[in-house]
Amino acid sequence: RLMGYTFDIEYCPTNKFGQADGLSRLPIGPDYMFDQQDPGEVQLVASIQ
Repeated sequence: RLMGYTFDIEYCPTNKFGQADGLSRLPIGPDYMFDQQDPGEVQLVASIQ
C-alpha cells in the first residue's frame, strides 16, 4: 500500500522536535477499562473458537 507514495524518512533530534519526544515519554496510569471483561465479548470469543 505504501508503494504508491514517495516519501523520505528523516531523523529529527529532540532539540528540533522535542514536543513529540516529550509526549512519547509521558507516564500513563493503569487503564481500568482495558482490564475489565465484558461477559458478552467473552461469550462471543468463546463461540468463535
